[in-house]
Amino acid sequence: MSIKWNIARRRATEESRKYSFTSGINLDGLDNVEPNIVIDMIRHPSIQNYTSLKKFLSKCNRGWLEKFLQFEGMEVFLETMEMLCDQGCSSVVDAFIQLECILCIKAILNSTAGIEYIADSKNASVLIAKALNSESSMVKKQIIEILSAISMYSAEGRDVVLEALQTVDLQQKNPYQIIIDELNNDNIVAYKTSLVTFINCILLGEEDIDHRIMFRNEMIANGLLTTFDKLRLIEDETDLKVQIGIFDERFAKDEETLLELIQTPTNHSSSHYRLFNAIFMKLSNDSTLLQHLKNILYNLNVMSNQDTDCSQTWLLLEGVINDIVQFEKLDNVRGVRKNYVEKYRIDKQKRSQIQIAHSQTQTDPDLAEHDVQDSIDASSET
Repeated sequence: MSIKWNIARRRATEESRKYSFTSGINLDGLDNVEPNIVIDMIRHPSIQNYTSLKKFLSKCNRGWLEKFLQFEGMEVFLETMEMLCDQGCSSVVDAFIQLECILCIKAILNSTAGIEYIADSKNASVLIAKALNSESSMVKKQIIEILSAISMYSAEGRDVVLEALQTVDLQQKNPYQIIIDELNNDNIVAYKTSLVTFINCILLGEEDIDHRIMFRNEMIANGLLTTFDKLRLIEDETDLKVQIGIFDERFAKDEETLLELIQTPTNHSSSHYRLFNAIFMKLSNDSTLLQHLKNILYNLNVMSNQDTDCSQTWLLLEGVINDIVQFEKLDNVRGVRKNYVEKYRIDKQKRSQIQIAHSQTQTDPDLAEHDVQDSIDASSET
């Protein structure tokens, strides 16, 4: 693989040299070059220019880099990268130029000054995330690795990244959907491994267990566990399985910690939140049960809390659930539950019949009047 990669890269470099702009600057002596001149080089994409810039940016001193950032050198890199990705990859040269441009950005982020700059810049993260629209899986892999680094750097960086992901596809309701979609698409395994690593960075970078579980539950609600089950079937991919194993291990540890927390008596409102998370995690491996939970929560949310009898309604619900819990403790639990469900089914059928009759009365007053008159006539005859 590496031999083929090197051959393709060498050919792309030769092809790029024929048609692209090359500056007259001595690329081995960039320390003495003003940042604005280097910025002009960035605006003329070529494999040669970006390769030389990548080497320099990997070892330049902090003072020069800070000046480069003040001159908005990072913005120029990001805008150029967006332009390159929008142009697509009509040839192998285009793909390698995109890749070298992103590697230059990664070189900047390897410094403290670079990562601090990106983590504090919402617009920069948005431009980076948009490169996920690239046609090249290798380019997208590098982008995800950049986003992982920003997420791990600070909570602020993570928030900026998650917000930026939503700008990639405005139709997505949450930032995790694009990651899960990419995992489900036919991409190279190395890219999928980076995506799972990104998920772990989001979770491991959050110290608060409630927030961490919230992030994970949102991913699970979008089908993450089903996606992971498919990825586990890929053979001979150690790195991918290691990352999934890290996710599983932390998931199990958080579940254990959460159970300990909810068993600790407290009147704090967070106990309600943790109880919900414990239920969600308990059902997370069964999509059918999760849908039932969603339906229950939806109906609870629809219920009014303004009625004078609303407390009685909640008391009734509590009683029904307590009955169900007591059934679970009985030896003949299946038989008792079956009888209870059958009774509920019959009661529900009766309620439906009453509602239909009431609906007919409301929608057809002439028919209702006719029925009443029939009843009076029948009574008179009697």
